[in-house]
Amino acid sequence: MDSPPYEINVSADADTSSVMLAGEIDYAASLDLMPKLQELTSQCPRNLLIDLNEVTFIDSEGIKALMAAFRWMHEKQGKAQIVRCSSCVQRVLKLTGLECLLEASPPAGANACD
Repeated sequence: MDSPPYEINVSADADTSSVMLAGEIDYAASLDLMPKLQELTSQCPRNLLIDLNEVTFIDSEGIKALMAAFRWMHEKQGKAQIVRCSSCVQRVLKLTGLECLLEASPPAGANACD
């Protein structure tokens, strides 16, 4: 079986879990990623930081996985935030109108959400 087209690295401290994604977050990756994010959010104390700086491609299923993680954190009165985005992710979030909804930090030199 081929390895997934993405990587996930998780770290945690007492109050925050951080997840760094890299590679392609597409339909195939989302099938593997969704249960991992669900488990992570169930164990996450209060804050979930998502680093997408190394993501080279994201499609609608990848966005759906991110939105699910945000929803799961909200349901447990926690907070999720995208702390860094690659330019391709930032572009997709902006085109879909999700840039502010998902609280994505803009790349250096870019305008923040109004």
